[in-house]
Amino acid sequence: MTLDPDARRWLDRAAELGLPPLWQLSAEEVRRQSRAGLAAGGAAEEVHHLRDDSISGVGVRLYRPRPELDLPVLVYCHGGGWVTGDLETMHAPLTILANRSGWEIVSVDYRLAPEHPFPAGLDDCVAVARSLIAQGRRVAVGGDSAGANLAAGAALTLAPDLLAQVLIYPVLDRNLKTSSYREFESGYGLTRRDMERYWSDYAGPEPPDPLATPLRTPELGHLPPSLVFSAECDVLREDGDVYARRLEQAGVDVTWKCWTGMIHGFIRLESMSCRSEALQAVADFLISRT
Repeated sequence: MTLDPDARRWLDRAAELGLPPLWQLSAEEVRRQSRAGLAAGGAAEEVHHLRDDSISGVGVRLYRPRPELDLPVLVYCHGGGWVTGDLETMHAPLTILANRSGWEIVSVDYRLAPEHPFPAGLDDCVAVARSLIAQGRRVAVGGDSAGANLAAGAALTLAPDLLAQVLIYPVLDRNLKTSSYREFESGYGLTRRDMERYWSDYAGPEPPDPLATPLRTPELGHLPPSLVFSAECDVLREDGDVYARRLEQAGVDVTWKCWTGMIHGFIRLESMSCRSEALQAVADFLISRT
């Protein structure tokens, strides 16, 4: 493993700030720190139609890249350990993705833990996707990190009615003893102790419901075509890689890539030279499902 130079520079700059570890912070402190880092996402692109709205009582942001009203829709769930994040978290990357793919994107402002633990966030994402399906829209689900966990749970719930799922460095199990957790336990951004805290806030001390841990689902063959991205230098790498292999073994059409030398969160960071390539790969996957 060789850490990508862009990732190394980002980690060095973050270390220079001397911020306390996320696992030591309250939920509100984590949220403030997350909001302070929004500039790392870079400038947003102009989109033909952009507005905040609600679907089934859940706040959403709509990105429509063209005037047509019948575009396929990606229901997108942002990352943030189920504890932090909002409609601004992935705003810039989603404008780029909408323009490149030609898909409408509906970003979901789902309820956050610990105030709203499992299954609140998942219920919100499912409700938005289900409402769009009921309107006759062509729908895929997607997300990054904890948002990819919600997307995977939504796909398991709605699979027969979905065009695809997009899982970007997903968290899919509560097993914190995998080789990637051991190898990248600390010093690479997201840490094992961060994930311990996030799981505790989201699912409590009890064994989580299977929809919170999609990797434990025994049958995956009914799932739609899937894109799975993992980052090589990420505690969550094995979650994505193992899930992609299991999808393949179940006969699901899978597009799968582990991004060499990358750290968790890279697709949100403008300073990562591979971000444009990764967003284009997601766009190409969506175009292939239109």
